[in-house]
Amino acid sequence: MLRYAYYVTQGVEEGFWQLSTVDTASYNAAGSLALDTAGRPHIAYDDGYGALKYAYDDGAAWQIQPVDDGDVGACASLALDAYDQPHISYYDDRSKDLKYAWLCTLATAAKITGPHALLAGQEGTYQAESLPITASLPLAFAWSDGTTAPVATCSWPEVGTYTITVTATNPCGEGRGTLAVQVIEHWPFSMYLPLVVHKK
Repeated sequence: MLRYAYYVTQGVEEGFWQLSTVDTASYNAAGSLALDTAGRPHIAYDDGYGALKYAYDDGAAWQIQPVDDGDVGACASLALDAYDQPHISYYDDRSKDLKYAWLCTLATAAKITGPHALLAGQEGTYQAESLPITASLPLAFAWSDGTTAPVATCSWPEVGTYTITVTATNPCGEGRGTLAVQVIEHWPFSMYLPLVVHKK
């Protein structure tokens, strides 16, 4: 059985250890612990049956995910990246190899921010962002005009409605986003500044 303990340093339970059961189906487990930005524990461990597992506390209960099996998981070492995504190095006793595993979060879509309306011939700058923001790195962006960067500049010489498309790709897959841009002849409003006359 794998258990997690932490020492309380404040509040009514100050000075006591708090214990919770992580995995009742494991024995003689050796693990690696890391805390995320919210202070919640994440553990990579050998379950004692030759499988590497990853567990994390979501605030309500422990969630357990299998990572690899078949006499693996020894010497597991866990680290969390800037988005609290786990990265694990571990030993594979079958192949005698050191392995690396990470949790890949799919870029399911892309968001485009920028002007929704432009004058004919006017340039607009558009920024792409992958969704969710926790999508695993590295990320690559490809725009419908051929630009391959997070930022693209677009303009159209003729009045009409145009659609910008960007595709965000990461090691798990890709997601797409679109934005409709209205190109007009002139702005439908005018701005007048007050005329101030100074008398001498």
